[in-house]
Amino acid sequence: MKQWVYVWLLGLVVLLAALLRLYHLDQYPPSLNWDEVSHGYNAWAIWKTGADEWGIRVPLVFRAFGDFKLPVYIYSLVPWVAIGGLNAWTVRLSSALAGIMSVGLTYGLVVQIGTVQRLLGRGKTIGWQRVGLLAAFMVAVAPWTIFLSRMAVEANLASMLFIAAVYFFHLGLAQKLRGEGKAWAFLMAGLMAGLTLFTYNSFRIFTPMMTVAAVLVYAPAWEWQLFNRWWKRLRLPKRFGYEPEKLACSCHLIGLAVFLLFFMMTSYQLMYTNAGQARAANIAVLDQGMINRINEARGTSELPTLVTRLIHNKLTYVAVVSGKNYMSFFNPNFWYVSGGHHYQFSGPGMYLLPTVNLLFVVFGLAWLWKWPRPSLWFVIGWILLAPLPASPTRDNPHTLRIITMLPMMQVVTAWGLYQTVKWVQTKFSKDRKQIISGILYGIYMVIVLGYLGNFMKVYTGTYASEYAWAWQSGSKEMVEYVMAHYQTAPVIYVTKYYGEPHAFVQFYSQWDVRDNQQNRVWEYRDAGTSVAWYWVNGLGKIRFINDWEIGDITPVAGAVVLSQPQNPYDSQPESTISDQFGRVIYNIDTIDNTDLN
Repeated sequence: MKQWVYVWLLGLVVLLAALLRLYHLDQYPPSLNWDEVSHGYNAWAIWKTGADEWGIRVPLVFRAFGDFKLPVYIYSLVPWVAIGGLNAWTVRLSSALAGIMSVGLTYGLVVQIGTVQRLLGRGKTIGWQRVGLLAAFMVAVAPWTIFLSRMAVEANLASMLFIAAVYFFHLGLAQKLRGEGKAWAFLMAGLMAGLTLFTYNSFRIFTPMMTVAAVLVYAPAWEWQLFNRWWKRLRLPKRFGYEPEKLACSCHLIGLAVFLLFFMMTSYQLMYTNAGQARAANIAVLDQGMINRINEARGTSELPTLVTRLIHNKLTYVAVVSGKNYMSFFNPNFWYVSGGHHYQFSGPGMYLLPTVNLLFVVFGLAWLWKWPRPSLWFVIGWILLAPLPASPTRDNPHTLRIITMLPMMQVVTAWGLYQTVKWVQTKFSKDRKQIISGILYGIYMVIVLGYLGNFMKVYTGTYASEYAWAWQSGSKEMVEYVMAHYQTAPVIYVTKYYGEPHAFVQFYSQWDVRDNQQNRVWEYRDAGTSVAWYWVNGLGKIRFINDWEIGDITPVAGAVVLSQPQNPYDSQPESTISDQFGRVIYNIDTIDNTDLN
């Protein structure tokens, strides 16, 4: 195909990706969850005051609830909330745009890998543009990528930045191999890779590993090219009619220096600050409960003491569990049948990738030996290293944490489809090969679009209504009720049963940032443990309390109490608050003279 055809087809794929990620972005998922409103309000606070909700100026880690969120996603929201205010669109837009950009970058990445291979004298007969276009289409329509692009998650932005880093890295290699004097792409690669370290925690492990892999894989290849140029320059001077090529710059070292600057800042955070260690402590497989079970197993073991200690210890436990977790990410059932079991990141029984892709990912792996070196080793390294950051964590296989694999699953699948079509073409005459390839690609796309239609039907229908509880649905309605009665009620009590109600109040009411920073009522519990948390107990007249403590509140005439339905303040509530699907979320009671007596 001619170049302009690829450009138009890529434009159509990107347009499809945009429609799938921006269509009713504020309605699906059905509600903002507490992390999303926290992202949005902290971005709002930065815009208004230059400090986060806790009054910390320009933080490199946001305290939030005590989970210490990395900053890049929140800072990316600042222009959106400045223009559009606090709402679902502005909070989710950065993630959606990252998902759209990932589609185009996937195509560019594959094409640049092909360019590098061509400059190295390898891979001339491979249809890199066709493979890139297929991979971009697969990224655009995968339920996995659509799901994560429609919610405000740092991982989706981090994934886009990493794909951009790899794209610019290969673009820089191509510039270097051509002998261009200013390989500026390396600088962009270092910057993008560095930003991933401050966007999502998995990339704090994955990006450095891939940086080392890239150096080990590609350095011998391009340095050999440079050696040849130096050799020619020495042996064939200009007077013999040879014009030596201009040697490539050392811009790759500048890009590496930029990345190392980010890496050193990350290392300092992880080693010397509580904020940097908090997230790992919250999700690590080795928690206090597991330590207690290890000690119990030691105490009940009948084996010799030395053998018992070798079997039942922290290192052995972490190694065994991490190994099982690592292998779980290569389970086809996870990718092509059931998906994950975290209902905020994938629907129950909802595949992450179209099931038909299983056939072509197998073919892709079988034909991967045809992929030119050294990029073959880079791809294999990417696939094998991607699950490592998530392996020592709980709740695996985890749909969000394996985003480090994006877009390699699609690239390998596209490679398998491309090679399959090429093999089928060999069975037909030359004049029919193009027709056959068009038919085969068309059949594949019709099948995949059928999967896509089924996914969107479930996602906007069954999932949105039956799993709205996973998104704290009804929280917006709660805030509307609270603010409508804020002036008349002496005090309003709201249960913490659904988790962090203050975050929804400050978001949906656009609570004054400076008042929040200075006057919120809060406490810090379980300091020094993996469950340490910053609890906000009050904003203005509103008090946030645990549901089991509602019966112990000090009665105040006219006070409004919002409790969860299974534990009402009175056996017969005065009224209720329901979510957009009619599910009762809160019971409402007002303390009267009878309650005071």
